[in-house]
Amino acid sequence: MLEPHELQAFFSEVHIRVTREIGKLMEGFYHNVEDGLFEHAYAQEDESLHRRAMETMRELRFRHQQLIDTFKQSIHAAGQGWLGQPVVTAHSHREQAAAKQMAGRCLAHFGALLQTITERTAHASRRDIQRSELPISPEIIARCFLESCHSVAFDNAVIEMVKSLFERFVLDRLGTLYGDINVALQDAGYMTQAEHRALMEHSA
Repeated sequence: MLEPHELQAFFSEVHIRVTREIGKLMEGFYHNVEDGLFEHAYAQEDESLHRRAMETMRELRFRHQQLIDTFKQSIHAAGQGWLGQPVVTAHSHREQAAAKQMAGRCLAHFGALLQTITERTAHASRRDIQRSELPISPEIIARCFLESCHSVAFDNAVIEMVKSLFERFVLDRLGTLYGDINVALQDAGYMTQAEHRALMEHSA
């Protein structure tokens, strides 16, 4: 295990990787968003939806770099949460509920792995931590996205159209990143509660 003075550097390095990999997923979101929007719009015979898809696509193109940069900054700032500093908070209960809803499918796929990471992080930081408090939790990542959308002045209609695409092209693809972080924590000597109990029983 790392010495206390080494822990900050360890988690800083972990979160640099997090920011880089989520940034790549966000670029993938942008690469696929046009097809996704039209797939959604043209699945229904509603001309207003078709027009809305075109307007949303124009907005996304216009604010591409601004949204990417703002999102990466939010993800980077959330890294303080590894060692117990405050992370991003939703501007409203409605936004918090939206982020939780967006995270649902990701949690269904990766919830057990995230719980393992939570327990290893608790061992490393010597504090109680909830899964939803992890800087890499899908709720916090979704919240960063929603806050970034608001910060670049997307209206609610645009955000509603792109939320499901963010789930599909970012949140649903976090498994590899989660696996890598779990391995990094394990290799550094941090255990889950079950591993710790097994060690204590073996030592008794």
